[in-house]
Amino acid sequence: MPWRERSVLVGLVAASLNLFLFYSWFAYRFIAGATEEVWAIKGTLGDGIAGCLVIAAILGALVGKGRGRVLTAVGATMAYLLWVPTAIL
Repeated sequence: MPWRERSVLVGLVAASLNLFLFYSWFAYRFIAGATEEVWAIKGTLGDGIAGCLVIAAILGALVGKGRGRVLTAVGATMAYLLWVPTAIL
């Protein structure tokens, strides 16, 4: 597999991990309630880890080659918007 096709695959994996992190946090929030600890975890995940995953997914879409480029970029953008607070929108 050429490196450009691998970069799209890395982007897809990064976007999928981002969605997994968000839905894992959401399930934890549903179980634990809206405590300060839950929001601190969201801040850590959203600012630190999810930002890096979004950058990796968008770079994979920009550099990569193949049919999945556009869907990877759209998925990365939508996954980023999950972490944006609702008050901003």
